[in-house]
Amino acid sequence: MKTILITLTIITLLSCTDNREKSVAQKDRLELIPEPDKDLRVEYEQQQAAEEEEEEEKAYFIEDTTTQNALKEKLKPIKENVNRINEITEWTSIDERDLEQSTEGGTATYYFQKDTLLKIAVVHFGETGKAIQEFYTKDGQLSLVLETDYTYNRPITWDSTAMKENNDTQVFDIDQSDIMENASYFNNGNLIQHTNSQDCGAPFAADYLKNTEADLTSEFEKLKKLVKE
Repeated sequence: MKTILITLTIITLLSCTDNREKSVAQKDRLELIPEPDKDLRVEYEQQQAAEEEEEEEKAYFIEDTTTQNALKEKLKPIKENVNRINEITEWTSIDERDLEQSTEGGTATYYFQKDTLLKIAVVHFGETGKAIQEFYTKDGQLSLVLETDYTYNRPITWDSTAMKENNDTQVFDIDQSDIMENASYFNNGNLIQHTNSQDCGAPFAADYLKNTEADLTSEFEKLKKLVKE
């Protein structure tokens, strides 16, 4: 009886060892056999990823186009109003005020039509440049501000004598100035579009636009107050 038990134990151990060896061999064999549809699966996954990316781009393009179209609709009446104002040749009244913000002084000219202020033209003079601002109104509110900044090639006093004394090769010539232009569009008191002639195409920072809106609005209010004095 003891001999039989020993024999059965040996057989059981040999069977387990054989099964483990078969399992390892089977695992190794499976790892060596390539996945038959792996290339197709990878290609399909890449195609799916590309299609999803394309759909996202289309959605962004549609959203961006919709936003741009909505903006164009808001800008259209502003531009039409400015063109109408600039076509006026006979004004009910034109007032002028002196400004002292710049080194060489400046002026603000107010254009009224039937007691309605439609435009303010501001010029700030400086030794090395000048700044021109045009404020346009629509329905009594600020509508558009056009700004043109001139940086002179030389100070306004830089004549041929100064050129020779300083071994320079240029005299003051306004046509050689660097010019930068800004356009700020307002709707219901809010800045909705700002463009710059030297813009590289990147969007303006939110803080910059917020400060621009506040500065131009504040300056416009000060100019309106000045003409009443």
